[in-house]
Amino acid sequence: MLVLGVDPGASTGLVLANYYHEHRCSAVRWCRTVRDFQDVVSAMIEAREAGARVVAVETVAGYAWGPRASARVGQLVAAARQVGEIVGVAKSIGLGTVEATSRKWRRAVVGKSAVKDRFISDVFTERGYPLPRCNAHARDAYGVALYVSAGLTLGLFEVER
Repeated sequence: MLVLGVDPGASTGLVLANYYHEHRCSAVRWCRTVRDFQDVVSAMIEAREAGARVVAVETVAGYAWGPRASARVGQLVAAARQVGEIVGVAKSIGLGTVEATSRKWRRAVVGKSAVKDRFISDVFTERGYPLPRCNAHARDAYGVALYVSAGLTLGLFEVER
């Protein structure tokens, strides 16, 4: 199943990946990191034209406390807003959406919810999910795409339209 994975933020990771459940492997068509929201919209249109019908979005989950709480609240609110914009645009151009927190997809794909970035990349490679050289945002987009693609293939959850 061809899925566009999105990890929103100041730097947004995008991965168009195909998961083959019967072979338990995946193939990445492309991965990129962008900063402009218009580039995110262009990627969604490109993914739809390539045959993707679903956008997998990593949703925001977090809390803020301590001396940097106000800065953290701002980051969380901005990321949550971007998730809403991505979901809205995806639906408006005919793509379904599935949202998942990083804890959810990491627990399902990697086996642990709290792990270091390098560990995630190593697990992807070991399990037959190779990813071209990319940054942590594109890697997280790949993780959420794998999680959603496998879950949809197995009928574990439904697409929001």
